[in-house]
Amino acid sequence: CVEGKRKCSLSADPEMGILEKVDRLMAEIEEGTTLLDSAAETLSGIEDAQEQAEHCRDMIVPLMTSLRSSVDSLEVICDKKVWPYPSTGALIFSVK
Repeated sequence: CVEGKRKCSLSADPEMGILEKVDRLMAEIEEGTTLLDSAAETLSGIEDAQEQAEHCRDMIVPLMTSLRSSVDSLEVICDKKVWPYPSTGALIFSVK
C-alpha cells in the first residue's frame, strides 16, 4: 500500500503514521510485558503476605495498567480479523 502510493507519487503519510503508531505500541507492549514478568518473578520470591500485597499494589498493578493502556490503543487500530484476543466489548457484553 505504502510502496504503491509512493510509486504513483502520492503521499503515504497517513499510512506511515499508523505504522509508526503500531510500532511504538508494540515496543511499549514488549517492554511492559518484560517489566511485568520481572515484577511477577520478584513477587514469587516474597514470602510475607503483607509484602506481597504491597508489591502487587506498588509494582504489578501500575505495570498492568500501563500495559493495558498500550494494548487497548493497539486494539483500536487492528482489524478484528487479525486481533488474536477477545475485544474488551466482547468480554464485557458476552457474559453468560
